[in-house]
Amino acid sequence: MADRAAEQRERDVIAAYRAGAKVTDIETRFGVGRSTLYHILRRKGIKPMRTKSQVEAASGDARLAGLAELITHQDRLIAELQEREAATAKKLAKLQRENAALRSRLGDEHNGPRRHRRTVS
Repeated sequence: MADRAAEQRERDVIAAYRAGAKVTDIETRFGVGRSTLYHILRRKGIKPMRTKSQVEAASGDARLAGLAELITHQDRLIAELQEREAATAKKLAKLQRENAALRSRLGDEHNGPRRHRRTVS
């Protein structure tokens, strides 16, 4: 039963944060320390960083605050994927260069001096 109460408290903390409540107000209202608050947010996949636009959106509408948070999260994902894409492109180029060098070496070996075999009649 205590687990359900703790889970509900965490959901309430997250809802309050998404609704734009001040961190200090959330700490007081739910009796949690700042590190606990941020731990809850991170564990639930919420990056505990508010931008001015998120706070402004939250003051008018909780749905807008959630959307602002989602947009920020997706912007971070896009940047991460772009970094991965660039790293993959570099690896691909390196592998293509290595393959070209190996093919060149293989071609040189096949096209090098040939030994003539004597055939016995």
